Amino acid sequence: MEQLALAGRLVVVVGLGLSGQAAVRLLAAQGARVVANDRRGEAELGEVAARVRAVGARIVAGDHPPELARGADLVVASPGVPPSNPVLAAARARGVPVWGELELGWRALPGVPFVAVTGTNGKSTTTTWTGGLLEAAFPRVFVGGNLGLPLCDAAAEGGWDVAVVEVSSFQAETAPSLRPAAAAVLNVTPDHLDRYPDVAAYAAAKARLFRLQGPGDRAVHRRGDPLAEGVARSGRAGISSFGLGPLPQGGEAGAGWEGGELLLRPEPGGEVEAYSLDGFTVAGTHNVENLMAAALLARYAGAPPEAVAAAIPRLRSLPHRLEPAGEAAGAAWYDDSKATNVDSARASVGGLPGPVVWLLGGRHKGSPYTPLRDVVRGRVRAVVAFGEAGDLVARDLAGAGADVVRVPGLRDAVRAAAGLARPGDAVVLSPACSSYDEFRNFEERGRAFRAWVEELP
Repeated sequence: MEQLALAGRLVVVVGLGLSGQAAVRLLAAQGARVVANDRRGEAELGEVAARVRAVGARIVAGDHPPELARGADLVVASPGVPPSNPVLAAARARGVPVWGELELGWRALPGVPFVAVTGTNGKSTTTTWTGGLLEAAFPRVFVGGNLGLPLCDAAAEGGWDVAVVEVSSFQAETAPSLRPAAAAVLNVTPDHLDRYPDVAAYAAAKARLFRLQGPGDRAVHRRGDPLAEGVARSGRAGISSFGLGPLPQGGEAGAGWEGGELLLRPEPGGEVEAYSLDGFTVAGTHNVENLMAAALLARYAGAPPEAVAAAIPRLRSLPHRLEPAGEAAGAAWYDDSKATNVDSARASVGGLPGPVVWLLGGRHKGSPYTPLRDVVRGRVRAVVAFGEAGDLVARDLAGAGADVVRVPGLRDAVRAAAGLARPGDAVVLSPACSSYDEFRNFEERGRAFRAWVEELP
């Protein structure tokens, strides 16, 4: 951290979410003069304002005045702060560096090997599983970033053997020097198009994470995803790919899945490692792909094959990500409330063998539901369309080969699904929509779903 030379420097932190608060704490501990800025007023900030003041920072609340950049040595932005923010724009115009909280944390952890995970879907699962595999080999593994604990809090604690960090496109935009020793891009599909003009710009933001990688680093991507491959090849790292089916041709490095075994060839032309999946109980073939990426990253970060093999049976679903929610009406029920976009829901349900009763709906996010028709056909017994988007779901999936039932809300959907399910079915809440028509977030929706499933006879 001494390399940052921030003692006595004026640093403005914009956005006081969890990441912004972590940045304030780290900067204050290093002797910087910190100004904390948030669009929320002091009354709305409440305890956050008290915590920020307690470490000696000054607060400017209720607006983003551009003059905050005047005299600043550095501006640190939380991930949700857009590039057009007046303070950030003024800082760039004055030549003041603008970092994200991730960049600050990275610079405060010199010498710690970094593993990064990005992509549209599956980031949190793959990040957590990579950490779980590495924990079988190292005593202190940090897992966080865009998931859970902010990186600046990890930097303040110190003593890590390796850091595994989930990185969003927003975070990659403001991490100009971050160079992960190993990084994976799981997939790239249209998302956050309220911030980016098109999917190419969205992919370019993710590519910044790979641009500084060199020949001694590793970049991992999903086979058959040209956007993901393009992102991975943005730098000069060695390339590895993963995907269902055989290993890559020609002795290329990567991972495959054959005969119920996970196959890894970490180095080009190297030996093939086989891992049994007998103890891996997480549903969905897309989760096998997440496991492939995690295993490659763990091997590149130094975990030996025996540690990876021992840890695989201990991996579990993350909350609300195709998580088992119990049994009712003779069927297995799954909570996939985190699947808030079409591509994520498509991957989840497409990875189940069927037959499936699919609960779809919530608040519409702008994408049509017609891409789900091929998943419905031949696999889905019935679709229960609910919430504000229910009519659009029912229209787009009509005639796709499954019965479509329209109900008002999620509780009605649970009851309807119980009446439609048969023994041996999978009943899945994988909504492809946001939760904001009925719930504050996807977690609250998932908890409500699970509670209502428990009430079923």
